[in-house]
Amino acid sequence: ITASAPDGEYTYDGDAKTAEGVAYDKLTFNGQTYTVEGLSSTMTQTDAGEYETAITGTAVVKAADGTDVTNQFSVNTEDKGLLKINKRDVTVTAKSDSKAFDGTALTNNGWDVAATTETTGLVKNDKIASVTVEGTITYVGTADNVAKDAVFAEGVNANNYNVKYEKGTLEVTDRADKYVITASAPDGEYTYDAVCYTHLRA
Repeated sequence: ITASAPDGEYTYDGDAKTAEGVAYDKLTFNGQTYTVEGLSSTMTQTDAGEYETAITGTAVVKAADGTDVTNQFSVNTEDKGLLKINKRDVTVTAKSDSKAFDGTALTNNGWDVAATTETTGLVKNDKIASVTVEGTITYVGTADNVAKDAVFAEGVNANNYNVKYEKGTLEVTDRADKYVITASAPDGEYTYDAVCYTHLRA
């Protein structure tokens, strides 16, 4: 009889996850069904990671009438199972912004975290404390606003999350009211003296 340790796969959600129980490949021989007692396997964890499960205890095989027939069987308990808790995806998006051209740089270091769903987003009281956002544009056009390097709040296990980043867009548009630059031609007044004069205005 081969005993199998339990497997289990989950996504981190802040709650403890358990893989438990022992399964057997075959319990019926020559039309007689037997039971196995005395073995167990359990693994409980909360944080993302992979945790091996093992079978413990001493196998006792019994016939249908309760008779101990352990000596007639070999029970293999070497199997290892796996409790796997996957990291939870969380998306951080850099803010977008726009303005009309004014000769100064447009920047916006804001960011947002996507709302929590059944399998994504921050859970419990987990929070992101800071995100680096880089992007700038001065003249008419668009530029990427890029989020990176999220830092989780104190006490939060960052290993439980897989942070994904979405870009924002910075846009400088043409002015509706144009700047007015007035050019002035030069003036000059002289008394004739047979010399050629030039008057320039910068």
